[in-house]
Amino acid sequence: MRTKLLASLLFISTLLSCDSEKDTAPAPAPEPIKTFGFSFRYDPVPRTIKDYELIVSQKDGSILLDTLVTAGSHHALKVKSNETKFDVTTIIKIPETTNHILKTYVNVNPDKWHIDEGFSTFGSRTTERSELRYYNIPYDRTHIFSSKQAEGTASSWPNTTDNILFLNFARLLPTDLAYILLVNYEKYLFTEVSSTKMDIDFSGANTALRKKYDRPAGATDFRSFLFGYTKAGDYANRMLLYNSDRQPSDEYDFLYPSTTIEEFEFNLIYTDAKGYRHSYRNISTLLPSVMNFAAESDFIVAKQGFNDFEIKFGEDKPSSYLVFWVAKDVTTQAQWYTYSSPDEKNIIPKDFLENLKAKSLAGKNLSTFKLYSVQTEKARGYTHQTLRDYLANPEALRKKEMKQTRLIEKTF
Repeated sequence: MRTKLLASLLFISTLLSCDSEKDTAPAPAPEPIKTFGFSFRYDPVPRTIKDYELIVSQKDGSILLDTLVTAGSHHALKVKSNETKFDVTTIIKIPETTNHILKTYVNVNPDKWHIDEGFSTFGSRTTERSELRYYNIPYDRTHIFSSKQAEGTASSWPNTTDNILFLNFARLLPTDLAYILLVNYEKYLFTEVSSTKMDIDFSGANTALRKKYDRPAGATDFRSFLFGYTKAGDYANRMLLYNSDRQPSDEYDFLYPSTTIEEFEFNLIYTDAKGYRHSYRNISTLLPSVMNFAAESDFIVAKQGFNDFEIKFGEDKPSSYLVFWVAKDVTTQAQWYTYSSPDEKNIIPKDFLENLKAKSLAGKNLSTFKLYSVQTEKARGYTHQTLRDYLANPEALRKKEMKQTRLIEKTF
């Protein structure tokens, strides 16, 4: 009996000891906050801007970084966060004005970004004023002229019957390529130019080809612009081949050459039946046989308020979208561009901006922003992140790696 009693007491003691250990066991240590490092460069326009405010925040509204950094320079930056995507805001002040420009990239990884607002595929050029005299050329006031460096072009017809056209332009040295299209006659001619004065016989001109695409029902204000490159993949010298503004036609969208050009780039623009503006860009060695134009927009704005904004998308979602806000009053003049993913819940602009507490905007009335426009961008195979990566990569832009895009815009 004594043995059983001792055993029972020992068992109870063991249980109490276990409970005591549980009560005094330390709580698990919180997950350590990681360091996220990234490189970032921003080259704003105008180039006279010396610095800008950079703010990095995360979804919960926490401000991780707010600093003034030098424009046009690479910066190695770090923030404390276990997240890998952030809301990145840049703010510049336009010199000699009170105007500020804000750009916010929502839920992105900004590592290795180099945003260059003045980016161009054209390199430095040496030119010389030169004059061309075309003869045996019928009068056509809608003619189009271009070269590999067609800045500052001036043309004159001595009269409408002499069949002579004078063209003065900045010729790329040592040799340029001149292109002329007579829209009314659908005739074109390429000529190599290596001197300051040159006579060119137009009687050997070639016949231009036509290209027309099926347009969506109700589409209006159709415009088309065609450019060409004499060497595919070399985008340093772009030549204008056709501009519908010279003489709009319902019979074709483009007149284009069948010789000399290895790669084409075009923009096709129209307004749909509900007033949304569509723009299609394409780069290819052959003009597409078919264009899949959208008959209507891929978005609608359900609520336009600065403190109550809502956008909805259809099944054919864009890769990314831009919302453009403008503030104009006595104390505040600013433009704010926000770039977001259609898969993310849209931000409440007023709350977001006020939470930033941007030093550059101290004393400004942030409640005066009004919606100006919304624009979506769709590029096949690109997400919001990869599209922003591409647009912040000058080397990829130089190679024009993105070959097709669709923009749809609504102005309010």
